[in-house]
Amino acid sequence: MSRWKVITVLLVPILAAGTLPAQSYPGSYLYYSAAGNVVTIHADTSALRLGFYKPNIVRVDYMPDSSAAFPPSLVVIPDSNRQAGVTVTDGDSTLTLATSSLNVICHKFPLRLTFYDSANRLLTGEPPAGGLIRYGSE
Repeated sequence: MSRWKVITVLLVPILAAGTLPAQSYPGSYLYYSAAGNVVTIHADTSALRLGFYKPNIVRVDYMPDSSAAFPPSLVVIPDSNRQAGVTVTDGDSTLTLATSSLNVICHKFPLRLTFYDSANRLLTGEPPAGGLIRYGSE
């Protein structure tokens, strides 16, 4: 392989990486608000909205700009008469959202979510080191 091909092969990934969007994090927890089956968690400049459709179904929306409107679901039509029975417990380092089927733990610093079933078995969660990540500006 010629010297120029080697240099080209090595430089192309480096140059392409410079055009990738940057990662951004939502920041640290500020406060929450609750209305019916919806809990909105506000961070430094962003917000998370957790909408509980049933005790075992939750929709999570992340808005990089906390003043932006959350988009409606094109798939699920929420039943405003049906209550999921969400209880919120605000602790020093966590915010716990609980129904009869789910426990959602919101770690405050950095902001990240962990989901457990009613038997306290881990369903899914974000890594402790980073939490939520947003790529780019979209």
